[in-house]
Amino acid sequence: MAETPEVFRYEPLDPSVDSIRLLELEPADNPQILSCRIIHVPFRNRPKYEALSYTWGAPEPTSTILLNGTPMAIGPNLHDALLALRRDHKPRLIWADAICIDQSNLAERERQVRFMDSIYTRAARVLIWLGGADQMIQRAFKSNLENLQERERNTFCSWICGHKYWTRLWIIQEFTLSQDLRVCIGRHSEKWEEFLESLSQHARKYDELSDQMRIIKNLDQKRRGRLDDTSRLEKLLEDFRYAECQEPRDRIYGLLGLAHDCQDQSIKADYTKSTFDLYTEVM
Repeated sequence: MAETPEVFRYEPLDPSVDSIRLLELEPADNPQILSCRIIHVPFRNRPKYEALSYTWGAPEPTSTILLNGTPMAIGPNLHDALLALRRDHKPRLIWADAICIDQSNLAERERQVRFMDSIYTRAARVLIWLGGADQMIQRAFKSNLENLQERERNTFCSWICGHKYWTRLWIIQEFTLSQDLRVCIGRHSEKWEEFLESLSQHARKYDELSDQMRIIKNLDQKRRGRLDDTSRLEKLLEDFRYAECQEPRDRIYGLLGLAHDCQDQSIKADYTKSTFDLYTEVM
């Protein structure tokens, strides 16, 4: 009888304290193998880490990493991100929801979602992963859109503005609550403020991108005004009605960290509650 392949199994988080898992990306000693470790850390220890903001992509995981020496299947977009972000000679601590939360454990998912806002607020840096992209896109990104032909500049701006990242619901609080924000394409990254300034300068030439640029700039305005923001959940649902998510209850849960009228936790992430009951409670 053939042996059943070993798969990664999560150790439960300590329920007595607010704690998270962090993903330690091991250095790229072997470029063919993406090797990582999972670390449990209480929030009170003030861990220093970077949080990844990205799109999950296809629901079926088709790529593999080694996690604590054991194979684990993950989505290809996350796999590409971790490959690009790992350092050559020293480890890197990352928080990525698909790995750092046991997605098969409903109670843990609920608990982690409830302080997702704290995870992104306390991150030393939030990394927007827009993907590997082709060589032209990466070259344009590295050059800050300088010394490009007009056709290449248009292609880059269209690719950025049309990226599905901007319409993913969960990125709204990930983006808005960040203290330090960087955009990553391939192995290159830029500070958000410099990236947006360059993009705005060039994308304004293309009328067909105006709607997408409005979405991006609205996110930036929400982030810059986060300390003074007193948005109610109802207003947030209206402002971000375009945002997409696979789980309909996440349309509510994904905005709780930003809703001023929900800071008393009068509404909590509860995936045992039906979508109908949740919307009835909120509305």
